[in-house]
Amino acid sequence: MISERHFEEFLAPYYRRLVPRLQELGAVILVDTDGDVTRMVPWLLREGSGRLAAGTAGGRRWDGLAKTIPAVMHGGHFDKMTMNKASRHAPRVRRACGR
Repeated sequence: MISERHFEEFLAPYYRRLVPRLQELGAVILVDTDGDVTRMVPWLLREGSGRLAAGTAGGRRWDGLAKTIPAVMHGGHFDKMTMNKASRHAPRVRRACGR
């Protein structure tokens, strides 16, 4: 999806400014991803993002990634195409968000 060089150039500077401040405020840093971001996970962890949420559209099974990189706390597998039916799916949304 993105090379490490481009991550360093375009994304990391923002993470380096925002993540420490958000952590000071007690926020949980959640990165919502779609697609296969397996290669990107170590870069995100390096910048302080400890929780990743995976969409279902990218076709990536996060179960295997959690075993490969156990530091990743993950949620997800929520089909965002169902968000217009929020009332019917509200319990599933809460479970996917860890509530």
